[in-house]
Amino acid sequence: MGSDQCIKLDMLGKKWFFSRSGNLEKLWDKMTGDEPGDEDRIPYWAEIWPASIVLAEHIHECSNMIRARSCLDVGCGLGLTSVVAQSSGADVLAMDSQLEALRYCRYNAFLNNKRDLKCVQMDWRSPGIMAGIFDFIWAADVLYEVRFTHPLTRLFKMALKVDGKIWIADPQRNVSEKIWHIFQDSGFKIRELKREKAGLNSHKATVRLIELTV
Repeated sequence: MGSDQCIKLDMLGKKWFFSRSGNLEKLWDKMTGDEPGDEDRIPYWAEIWPASIVLAEHIHECSNMIRARSCLDVGCGLGLTSVVAQSSGADVLAMDSQLEALRYCRYNAFLNNKRDLKCVQMDWRSPGIMAGIFDFIWAADVLYEVRFTHPLTRLFKMALKVDGKIWIADPQRNVSEKIWHIFQDSGFKIRELKREKAGLNSHKATVRLIELTV
């Protein structure tokens, strides 16, 4: 789109292209810091993080499982996991609180899959989603503050079908250990699916992929 940057990924046996208006540093520099809620609008969405790569690979491995199933991508960003899931035939709803992120997510779906993608601007702290409608919910690198845990717990419990699964890819921050205990105390069963190093260029991190079930 115009003067946008394009991130090129070679993964899952093909090339993927993700457009963005600039990287995190460039977009952050444009923020004044004077607006209410600026702390919640830091443009983390403008990068493809190691956790999203691990999650996208897992989603691709589960293509047969998610095909024609209802899926929610929480904090979709540029849309890597949504786009990969859509290419596998999943019925995906991409959710983000940032309108610009959704604009690029939708564009990137068409860029890679030549199809429209359902997107919704929504804060997970006050979601407007019907109860029990998703077979799968996933999120990558969203556990960077403990204050997000209880809203996510409420969202997961409300939106997930009884036999549904939640996949969370997390780059092993210290804060995460406390968060897993909160999920357990809220009634979720926790299972580690994999742990691996991933990332673009020199920006690599060890990522844990966790499955939550009720």
